[in-house]
Amino acid sequence: MYISKGSIAEIETQLGLCVRFHYAEKDAIRDSMELYMEVGKMINSLVYKLNI
Repeated sequence: MYISKGSIAEIETQLGLCVRFHYAEKDAIRDSMELYMEVGKMINSLVYKLNI
């Protein structure tokens, strides 16, 4: 589970760099950002429920 949490953080970093270095507009990656945030919440909830 913790590896997946790290992967979510990595995706967040990569998307942020895309915007920062003008590889993509923030509007263009908004769906991806919303998706990784939703998946991150689901992972956190699962970790909490499993008491890991």
